[in-house]
Amino acid sequence: MKNSISIPSFLHEIHGERSNWFDLALTHLIALAATLAVLTQTSEFNFAGWERWTLIALTYDLAGGIIANFSHGTSDYYAQSNKRRLWFISLHFLQPLFMSILFPEFGMTIAMVSGYVIAASLAVNTIRDTAQQATVGSLLAVGGIIALQIFLPETTTVLELLLTMFLLKLPLAFAVRWTNPKEVANKQFA
Repeated sequence: MKNSISIPSFLHEIHGERSNWFDLALTHLIALAATLAVLTQTSEFNFAGWERWTLIALTYDLAGGIIANFSHGTSDYYAQSNKRRLWFISLHFLQPLFMSILFPEFGMTIAMVSGYVIAASLAVNTIRDTAQQATVGSLLAVGGIIALQIFLPETTTVLELLLTMFLLKLPLAFAVRWTNPKEVANKQFA
């Protein structure tokens, strides 16, 4: 990886073992921009302080995670182990839980979209051909976004954005192996 920097071990799940300043800057820039955009849309909600901080963390994680999951550093890190990939997908049951706490009136919508996201991510993860993964991951992410718009129009703008980011983050940005595991193994021994 050109101009790579070592990432501290406690951040490997987010940025991989090695990354570069460009990927890191873009990841955190979009996370910050999305978080600020979401906060501008929350004046109608009477969120308590802890709820606002939960929304900030959730938005930052979803938006930044999309970019991070497309980066070589994160892709290389997760290409090394399918067990690690499955663990990462399974951790994403927490995000819908937090969405349901923040938007309890949309619990069923959140559950349906999240079930779809997790199932789509697991399905894409089982495909071994990376070109097919990219096509199927794109299809499932875009199909989910279209379904969200057509069949679930009663959500709030904020929740719609969170669910859309969730649809992009897992089945497309993460579940698709953007890095070939053999290339990662060769990099380590080169």
